[in-house]
Amino acid sequence: MIVIPLVFAVLFALALFGPISNLGALPAVYEAYGIGDAVPWPLLILAVVLPPVLYVAGLLLGRGRPPFARALILTVALATSFALYFGIVTLVGAIQPPLTL
Repeated sequence: MIVIPLVFAVLFALALFGPISNLGALPAVYEAYGIGDAVPWPLLILAVVLPPVLYVAGLLLGRGRPPFARALILTVALATSFALYFGIVTLVGAIQPPLTL
């Protein structure tokens, strides 16, 4: 059944919107505040890499299972993707240098 992986491919693509936006916009914001050297590149790249990796892992783990189990595995992978993304965003906020206006 190809419908389940396609639906989750769209959902995982939506999960990439935030990390890709941050990857493009955050360096400019840091530069505007004068802390351009403090951009957390490894965390930004990790946030972009995680959703596709978790999608592929969900596909591999769900292979050969009934449709409900496959959808459940992909749902857990999607939830994990969002949870890790929000954790990374929180970590970036915690480790950034103090901003002076």
